[in-house]
Amino acid sequence: MEKKFRYYLVNKDGDFFYNQDKSTLWAKQFNHNANIKDYYPNIMSKFKTKDNDTFELDNKLISFKKVHPYSDNQSNYWYLISEINTDIAFEKLEEFKNIFILTTLFIIIFVYFLSSYFIHKFTHPLEQLSKKLNALSRGEINKDLITYNAQDEIQTLINSTNILINAIENTTKQANTIADGDFSKEIKLLGENDQLGIAITKMTQRLREVANLSFQVSKGDYNINININNSNDILGIALNNMIDYLKDITSVSEAIARGDINNNYKIKDEKDRLGISIVNMSNYLNEILIQANKLANDDFSYKPTPKSNNDQLGISLLSMANKLENNSIKNSNENWFNEGINIFSD
Repeated sequence: MEKKFRYYLVNKDGDFFYNQDKSTLWAKQFNHNANIKDYYPNIMSKFKTKDNDTFELDNKLISFKKVHPYSDNQSNYWYLISEINTDIAFEKLEEFKNIFILTTLFIIIFVYFLSSYFIHKFTHPLEQLSKKLNALSRGEINKDLITYNAQDEIQTLINSTNILINAIENTTKQANTIADGDFSKEIKLLGENDQLGIAITKMTQRLREVANLSFQVSKGDYNINININNSNDILGIALNNMIDYLKDITSVSEAIARGDINNNYKIKDEKDRLGISIVNMSNYLNEILIQANKLANDDFSYKPTPKSNNDQLGISLLSMANKLENNSIKNSNENWFNEGINIFSD
């Protein structure tokens, strides 16, 4: 088999000092013309500019190094030359290239899956967190558990979101409890700056105060003070107006109970049923008083008309008026008869 890797040692003119082909050695001594130029005609031009180099020539990879056998004589030098077929030289390079490509491809795939794993590890809880916040923006409370074991900013974000969701859930429960009329519950504030919690607490306390005052009013106790927070405190203003209204109605009722039926109560509007009833009752009692005064003066020209079959006072007064009128007529007849007898007796 032909060897594909060779060494040569030549002088500066290209004559062989060493070659595997022994017949080419020592050209001047043996009077032959064997020279490195026979193998590579232009090779000596490659040697002139450098002391060592590697280059490709005629499908061979050539390496050379300038050698000075006597360091004191720089003008005398040799060339140590090696050659190898490029297919052999680049065979390992091609193998290395293939290995390098496969290794690089493996690293890329490994890095891809590794990065995908870590990206998923970070993005998955963030996606779940995003779903929770999106649900919260729609008014929905999503309490699905997010599994994340690392103690980092993402875990802090998850914990904060869970606290927020729990707080909104508790606030919602408190609002529903208030909507059901139960003001006995309280919510736990997240901190001194928990504006939503503070607002719900103040609202609960205000409604509880109004409810207690309403209980007092329902028992007939109007001696209460309503704290109106501001000009927009509609509930406080309405309750205060209601108490003032009830005080006015009570004053009129108390006056009527004392026999003073000449009141000047003004009806609020056509829907003021209590006020209209008080005025109608006063007018009715005034009619009864007028009729009673007429009856006291034996004036039977006006008789009351009962409001209904249940108007016991009107019915009784009418019955009394009829009886008094009958008695008056009877007495008048008896007096006329007695006076006539007396006249005839005289």
